[in-house]
Amino acid sequence: GCSGGATLRDGRVCIRRSPNGGKSGRGLFSGPKGLGPTDFILYSGEVISADEANARRARGMTNYILQLSYRADGDRIDGRMFVNAIRSKPDADGLYWPSQNWAYDAGPGCLANEDNLTPNAKFEMRYIEKNRDFGLHRVIVPLRRIEPGEEIRPKYGSKTPREDERACAHKQREPHSYSSDGKRKRHLSPHD
Repeated sequence: GCSGGATLRDGRVCIRRSPNGGKSGRGLFSGPKGLGPTDFILYSGEVISADEANARRARGMTNYILQLSYRADGDRIDGRMFVNAIRSKPDADGLYWPSQNWAYDAGPGCLANEDNLTPNAKFEMRYIEKNRDFGLHRVIVPLRRIEPGEEIRPKYGSKTPREDERACAHKQREPHSYSSDGKRKRHLSPHD
């Protein structure tokens, strides 16, 4: 139903090739009806602790991790399991579909490529009832009407708690800079 977030099954969003998609070359696009201000897209994934997020960061696996609360030690959500459930080859129409059934009904938010200059959507935290469980979720909300077939490009922005500034941008990470004593320099950001 349209009361929930947009899914691949309901056709309000779809996955296609995108010039903004980095290595995987994919992005999230609105369906034939477009998206309006009351629509939202859930960021589905595995809920993990801050400790587990740090362990994954050490293994270089932070690309799809977002914070799930306004507290630095709060839970995170890792969208990698959703990304892994999407086929690597498109169909004849250029659409990428899940290889696992649950992903048709899950929130495909982690496939949206960020745009901090001219975004058409933004990230929010929202309390949503899912499977009779009321909890805090990450959602992508349109900032304006998103036309049919237009790529959904949220701003990650400093007001949104992030695991890693460049995480979902799917861009090459810059090498870390080390000071002469071999310790990693801390890059201070506005929300440290």
